[in-house]
Amino acid sequence: MDIILLILLVIFCVLAYFLLVKQLSNKRKSYTIYILLGVINILLLIFYYYSSNIERMTQKGGNNREKQKKLLEKCGLPDNYSTSHCFNDMTHHTCCKLGPKAREYADSTNNPIGKASVRAFKEKFGRAPKKGELTGWCTCFGSKVCSNYSEKFPGDTKIKFINNPQSKKEIRSAVPNKCEEYFREKYSVQEHETPGVYNKNKKINRTECENEGKLEIV
Repeated sequence: MDIILLILLVIFCVLAYFLLVKQLSNKRKSYTIYILLGVINILLLIFYYYSSNIERMTQKGGNNREKQKKLLEKCGLPDNYSTSHCFNDMTHHTCCKLGPKAREYADSTNNPIGKASVRAFKEKFGRAPKKGELTGWCTCFGSKVCSNYSEKFPGDTKIKFINNPQSKKEIRSAVPNKCEEYFREKYSVQEHETPGVYNKNKKINRTECENEGKLEIV
C-alpha cells in the first residue's frame, strides 16, 4: 500500500507541474489551480500517513507469524484483519476466555472486546456462542485485563494462556490471576492502563508464581 500511494503522489506532482506551467499566462486561473492542487495534495498525504500507520498497527504477518497462527487457533480465534494484532504487538498476549458478565462489563466501559470476541467466535465457529459459553480474545497483558475481569466476576472469565513475546515457541497456560503481573514483569511487557480496568497494587510472591501455570512449547 505504501509503495502504490507513493507512486500516485509522484505522478500527481509531475502532472501538477506541467499543468501549472501551461496556466502561468493566466494569473487568476493559476491561483485557483494552485489552491485546488494544494488541497488535493494535502488530502493525499493525510491518506498516505494514516493508511501507513494502520498497516503498521495491524502488523499482519509480523516477526513470528508461524507462532501467531498457532496461538490464534489455540485461543479459538479466526486468523483475519480483526485479530492481526493478537500475540503480535506490544501488549495483546493473554488469551482470555470471556464470560457473558465480563463481555457486558467491558463493552459498557469503553473497552468493546466483548462484542469483538463474539464476532470472532461467530467467524471461527460459524455460530453464535450459547448462553453462558465463553468466547476467546487476546486481552491486554500490560494492564492485566483478564485477571482483573476474572477477579471481578469469579467463575465467569479465566486466563487460558499467556504468550511469552520474547520466545519463538514458549507460552504459559493455566496461569492463576494472582500471577499475571509476575509474568508481565518476567516477559518485559510494558504496563499501561485500559478503560474500566482497575488494578490494585498487590504484593507478588515471585517464588510461588515462578512455578505456577504450565510451561508449553507450541
